[in-house]
Amino acid sequence: MSVLFLQGDGYTYDGIDLTGESSLTISLEDNGTAGLTLDYLVLSGTTSVSIKSFGDAGGYNALHQLADISNVLTTVTLKGSEPFTLGSPAGASNAGDGVVTFGSTLSTKIASSLTLIDASATTGGVKIFAGATNTNSEGAYVVNEVSGETITYTGLTIKGGSGNDVIENDAKNGIVTDGNGADPRNEGLALPATLADFVGHIPFLGKPPCCGKPVGRERQSPRLDTWQKG
Repeated sequence: MSVLFLQGDGYTYDGIDLTGESSLTISLEDNGTAGLTLDYLVLSGTTSVSIKSFGDAGGYNALHQLADISNVLTTVTLKGSEPFTLGSPAGASNAGDGVVTFGSTLSTKIASSLTLIDASATTGGVKIFAGATNTNSEGAYVVNEVSGETITYTGLTIKGGSGNDVIENDAKNGIVTDGNGADPRNEGLALPATLADFVGHIPFLGKPPCCGKPVGRERQSPRLDTWQKG
């Protein structure tokens, strides 16, 4: 198991590659109000990821894309009191997904291993964009593996927390639930992103609002702590 700790304010980390870890915990700390962003994180062999978002009041954390290049990632768990964005509000079904998987073979059609994005333990509000059927050579991928490879997400469940959430689930037979289980949900109609957005758990038409871009570039060195379970 590994822990990746990133800290800063008004700074965007370009991207990090981590391979060979079966599970991973990511801690993001925005120690100001200008935001901390990780552009992409590439994984291989990781079946579960936990992301903790915390920091000073008035700030936010974001991860534009979590990419599993071995197609074994099943669960992403989000926690914390700081607002967090996974993905980007691209307003198109073939771009902006916060979690993508790629096949380890040369097959052009891949059924994603991802089944759950669980933000039920968050309190600061989350924005999650995931589940769209994507063709690699056409989508806005941060990581480009096999040109023309199509990834489908079926039955993906996304759980919101107790904050003011924005959740987009474009997966076929996908489900969106909130902490109190009483909010409107996308039942997985595989709609374009402009038709499948939830703002404060209320469906609407058009692009969702963006969290804004960080300003300034205060560099902080990432810290990766790895240990072997006994």
